[in-house]
Amino acid sequence: MVSLSSAVPSIILSSYSAINIIKGEARYRDKKIFGKIFISIAGLLSIGALSILFGITRQTRYLLNQPLGYETEGIILVTFLDKDNHRYYDELKAQAYISKIGSYVTPPDGAGYSVIASKNGQTGRIRVIEGDREYFDILGIQFLEDFSTAINSENLYLCKSTYDAITEFRSGDMINYQWVDTPICGTVADLRLGSIIDDTSGDFMGISIFNDFSATTGRQICIKTDENTNQVKKYIREFYDSKGYNGDIVYIKTLEESLREEIQEEQNILKLLSGFSIICLLMTIMTIIGLSSYYAKTSEKDNAVRNVFGCSKGEMVRQMTFDFTLPVVVSALVAIPAAYTVISHWLEGYVIRTDNSSVIYLAALAIVLTIVILSVLVQGVRMMQTNPSEALKKE
Repeated sequence: MVSLSSAVPSIILSSYSAINIIKGEARYRDKKIFGKIFISIAGLLSIGALSILFGITRQTRYLLNQPLGYETEGIILVTFLDKDNHRYYDELKAQAYISKIGSYVTPPDGAGYSVIASKNGQTGRIRVIEGDREYFDILGIQFLEDFSTAINSENLYLCKSTYDAITEFRSGDMINYQWVDTPICGTVADLRLGSIIDDTSGDFMGISIFNDFSATTGRQICIKTDENTNQVKKYIREFYDSKGYNGDIVYIKTLEESLREEIQEEQNILKLLSGFSIICLLMTIMTIIGLSSYYAKTSEKDNAVRNVFGCSKGEMVRQMTFDFTLPVVVSALVAIPAAYTVISHWLEGYVIRTDNSSVIYLAALAIVLTIVILSVLVQGVRMMQTNPSEALKKE
């Protein structure tokens, strides 16, 4: 590293003639060359960091916005540590900030596997979430068909695609569910149950409606509100605080927060990359402004002569802009392939993933180039206002 640091200036200096060094022009050229090298490094870091930032952001949004088959907006989950804790269900239901309230055992993103069996003893797995009818109304579950009007303690509905694909496990509208022959009460629109980062393709899905929901079943509370969810969470916390329950007994969070917790690692990376990208962009801006100011100052005589001989100030500004954007474009030739490789490798860790679109890299390059051009134009406007005769008098 020390050898390289000393070798680069020596190589640059050896390219100058003796007269350039005596006149002091070498000093100015050195600063311009090193400045452009620094711009290239800053552009490399900025484009690379922004590209990776955009790539991770695109993937996390893809995970959060994939079709789930149920609603997430304005839904709050209230979880109790002990199944014997009193829920104060009816009293909570009467609060003005609650639009709907229901009970559940399993949240959509927490659905595990249950066992189903065929007549010949073959077993399979099915994801089922459990709750009362109000819970599924809050989730916006669409009921398609009703096969049985009999009211059991637990009514099983299968997703439509599951009902059509599960023929070897059912006999008519009966299925061996959890080793008990259970009637299939109907079908619902297809759902995506379980973690949003899990591969659930080919999984059987369904819901189980509890008609007799007692506290001993592990009953949790699901709330739908039309008001600000953060404010409503505060109201619910105050409600249970008044009953003597603290944060160690009752956990309150929105369904959207529950989904985001599954990609917490990605969100932490995004925060770090966001900070690093801002630092890189600020470093680029300061470098461009400082170097372009120096460039305009040391080139006053040359620009004045060009102006006298018919070269317009606009042409000089365009030339200066080109001189500063070229190192950024060159750095992009290295940064974009490197970032593409990093994102491609990172996406391989996800079963559910978006494509590695070229748009994110073009957007990163466009942002950095825009910042560079605007920073140069600030000095360019100042240079255009300089009187050529005054610049020549100084010399």
